[in-house]
Amino acid sequence: MDGKKREYANRHFATVAKHAVADGLDAVAVLDSEGRLLALAGDLDANETRAVAAFANRDSDDRSRLMNGDVLDASIDDQPARVAIAASVWIVMVFPRDPSELQRVVDRLRMQCDQIVAMANEESARDDILPPPSSSGGGSSSGPAELPLVEVGITVRRGQN
Repeated sequence: MDGKKREYANRHFATVAKHAVADGLDAVAVLDSEGRLLALAGDLDANETRAVAAFANRDSDDRSRLMNGDVLDASIDDQPARVAIAASVWIVMVFPRDPSELQRVVDRLRMQCDQIVAMANEESARDDILPPPSSSGGGSSSGPAELPLVEVGITVRRGQN
């Protein structure tokens, strides 16, 4: 991900990681494909996160499974954890010692990370193709300005309890 896409995505990765922790995960970390931390929420050390992702990336069979959408089991300090890839980012999730109904949180988190990467790509592409402001009006006190309006947003739905 280039700098512009990364900046856009990082804002949203932090939000979805915090929501996943609020929904019941003990911790969530999002890393890029080179192991750089993009977002961290909950009780998790960045070094532990990198170690788990590096371990999962070390075995070519595990890496292939991750690239095909599988979720790998791991543990951090005897706590169950999962490692997944969504779009081009690694997600490390630490489950509470007594997990219940957390697969829903995991699935939603992966989907949201996929959407963030797609939106970052669209946002970057959109910056290159925006039309210039119209020269046939606006910019004076004679009337309303004629400027292109672009609205981009992301909606994160929280589970209802």
